[in-house]
Amino acid sequence: MFDKKQRDKLDKRIALLINWKDAIPAAEFQRQCKRLLEEFNTERHRSFWYIISNETVHTLEQRYESLEKIGIGLRGLIAGIQPLTNELEVVQGSFLKEEEITVIEYGKNLCEQWRSDLSLVSTCTREADVIAAKQTLRLIEESLRLHAEALHVFQEADGILSVLQR
Repeated sequence: MFDKKQRDKLDKRIALLINWKDAIPAAEFQRQCKRLLEEFNTERHRSFWYIISNETVHTLEQRYESLEKIGIGLRGLIAGIQPLTNELEVVQGSFLKEEEITVIEYGKNLCEQWRSDLSLVSTCTREADVIAAKQTLRLIEESLRLHAEALHVFQEADGILSVLQR
């Protein structure tokens, strides 16, 4: 082969790209990985006499590195989503324990909004999206904890008032 080094570089990146595709369950990220993987394979499986240019390899490597940065950010985001989802279920349960319909409806709407925002966090397609998603995740976490704490305080106060009224 005229360009064994170039093909070896592509083989290494293909292996790494497959690992990233399998490691991150976000659908958009996997779609991007598949598309780049197809391009890598197209270049890799050209006829043996076809010389793969340095520019082509360099361009594919740059695209891989960009995708890898997104993958690193997404891995952290996805790891942060599950604990918040669990906490969201607890807060939603606390809202449902309330007696007033308006509080229950408010809690239901708020929890639906948080759930929707959490589902959007893993749809990052650019590095800038990952940064924005991290901020969104922090805001949801803070808001969720503040509402949980407020609910707890109100439920304690409600308990004290019910004891005093007896």
